[in-house]
Amino acid sequence: MLIETLSVFPEMFEPVMSTSILGRARKAGLFDFKAYNLRDWTHDRHRTVDDEPYGGGQGMLMKVEPIAEAIEAISAEGPKPTVVFFTPCGEPFTQHVAERLLKSERLLFVCSRYEGVDERAYAYADERLSIGDYVLTGGELPAMVVADAVVRLIPGALGDEMSNVHANTDSSSASGAGATALVACSSTRSTPVLPSSTARACLRCL
Repeated sequence: MLIETLSVFPEMFEPVMSTSILGRARKAGLFDFKAYNLRDWTHDRHRTVDDEPYGGGQGMLMKVEPIAEAIEAISAEGPKPTVVFFTPCGEPFTQHVAERLLKSERLLFVCSRYEGVDERAYAYADERLSIGDYVLTGGELPAMVVADAVVRLIPGALGDEMSNVHANTDSSSASGAGATALVACSSTRSTPVLPSSTARACLRCL
């Protein structure tokens, strides 16, 4: 699998993609990663990627031209990627969505900034996802979240292959496409002193 990101801050990704489970899986050749700088597809002196909304409005929008040019250029290099945009009105990201994305040979995450992207850019989207009902500065963090969830599902990515079975969605017991059946609370063998309210909450999980 090849995971790619298109962002104005490509340097944000390398520390995550080279650390812990993702780093080990990448080193083992289970997936490859490339980060592209959207500004490389601009043609003015200031490498501008944003503009004011047509007709007025607050904030700035990412322009469609650099995004379209970048996606077309990146897609031309190898198999067509599954292009993923992150938007508040997108499909909620769940374990089922991660399992669906795992089937893609190539994933391209388009990371927006400012007030979002020119609506016309979504014509290039194969998936529109949201990781929650809250506001983030940009799409880089959602891309890392989704990449982490997908890479964990690659056979051989986890040291304990049963970890995904126990920690993730069990499709046979989940009720509905968006439902999950996650493991219950767990604890270590030691017996720390806990506030009574915390102890009662833990006991309810057993």
